Amino acid sequence: MIRLIAFLLLCVSTSAKAFDAGSGVEPATYPINFDVPETSPLEFRGGLVVRPPFQGFGGLSGLSLINSRSAVLVSDRGAWVEMDVQIENERLIGLSNLRMQPILNAEGAPVDKGAQDSEDLTWDPRSGAFWISFEGDHRIWRVPGVGGLPSETIRHPAWETFSSNTGIEALARDDLGRLWAVREASSDYARPFPVFIWDGRGFNEKLLPRLSKHMVTGADFGPDGWLYITERKFSFTSGFEIRLRRLKYGDGKEPIADETLLEMPAASNIDNIESIDVWRENEETLILIASDDNLFLLQRNVFALFAIKD
Repeated sequence: MIRLIAFLLLCVSTSAKAFDAGSGVEPATYPINFDVPETSPLEFRGGLVVRPPFQGFGGLSGLSLINSRSAVLVSDRGAWVEMDVQIENERLIGLSNLRMQPILNAEGAPVDKGAQDSEDLTWDPRSGAFWISFEGDHRIWRVPGVGGLPSETIRHPAWETFSSNTGIEALARDDLGRLWAVREASSDYARPFPVFIWDGRGFNEKLLPRLSKHMVTGADFGPDGWLYITERKFSFTSGFEIRLRRLKYGDGKEPIADETLLEMPAASNIDNIESIDVWRENEETLILIASDDNLFLLQRNVFALFAIKD
């Protein structure tokens, strides 16, 4: 849906032409500040906007941190993006050593255009493998490492009924190794988002309550066992509104706890947040989020770091 803005606004896209950024590029960044309401349990720890260092950079739709300082992302043009995250004195101060390469199919060629809309990824620290969700050709790939060939494909019969741009938008891995795949949309604003849980043999399903017109864009399990999600609402008159939530699930389909951590109105200028990673460091829980600029000149690649006050 969001990518339709390209046509409706008649923007000039920075179209992808080259995936290879060489051995690493030092991107130009500038700081950005966000005001967090005092009622939020989150504390803002620094934000950066990354200027595209080469054509084709952007469209960042998934994020996993390796050892809390090496970020791996996927682009909705079918690319891996890697960069180093610099956090000093508990604040996000820089992003460096940016690399980019195509996601490959099983034949070792860049994934076909009609099947390259990678939306989220999650990392297995035990094997080093990544799981990537795709829209269009709705599926999840297991890839043994950045630049590797897919070794497994996961599909669900219900996904075949999804439209090309309302598929598995968010993907997370729990401490049991199960994949939680969340659809971007539900059939109406009162209906929960479907959550498909793959345990390696088959699927179970849970429900993620929908609170408003916001749609799910990213997910990650924190070290506390909560499922953290990002949500987005877009209006042509006001722009992007963002919500961060965390949910706790038990044996039933519905969550046993649901907490809104942060709501940011369009006036905050936060942009199109689609990625989230949550980890524990120095006895506090940190949250890094990133935006998808849709490769539009009027949008930005935003990274922002938060800490949970408790």
